[in-house]
Amino acid sequence: MDAQLKNHKFTYPVLVAVAALALAGCSTAGPGGAESNPPTASASTSATQANAADAMFAAGMAEHHQQALDMSQIVLQADGTDERVRALADKIAAAQGPEIAQMKQWMQDWDQSMESMDHSEMGHSGMIPEQETQRLAKAQGDELNRLFLEQMIRHHEGAVKMAQKELDEGQHAEALALAQKIIDSQRDEIDEMKQLLESL
Repeated sequence: MDAQLKNHKFTYPVLVAVAALALAGCSTAGPGGAESNPPTASASTSATQANAADAMFAAGMAEHHQQALDMSQIVLQADGTDERVRALADKIAAAQGPEIAQMKQWMQDWDQSMESMDHSEMGHSGMIPEQETQRLAKAQGDELNRLFLEQMIRHHEGAVKMAQKELDEGQHAEALALAQKIIDSQRDEIDEMKQLLESL
């Protein structure tokens, strides 16, 4: 069994899929000792199945994204926010809302639930402590702009680390594609936020 599945509780359908992958890798000799299994079957199946790392990524990143949405809503609902900061918050909300829905759908497809995951192992890198988000919610004007950018830079840096872990350990093709998209888009936004901070 894949080492990534070790010590993780996975539901029956996922374990069946993993067992199928293992069997697909076993050769059945035909006449003359030829391999009867197509050599590409196992690789093709693996790309469509989720492992423990994929489930951790989907559950952890969905929760991580939700905090980014909450922080963005603070900016969008505040008065006197810098228009460039407001535009950035709107862009973050527009991108991450659908991604949350996609990751939650994957969890359902994989017969997993957010509640069943071990949150201590999700690696919520870059999550902003509650006392800091409360300070953001109370801020106004220039202070709000600055706090949002500073906190969101840290938040994005954490998301990049989480997505890189998925690239290193995951195997589900769509989850891997989303991880790469998150890395690319959030690195660009980090650069944008750093430039905004310097101009405030």
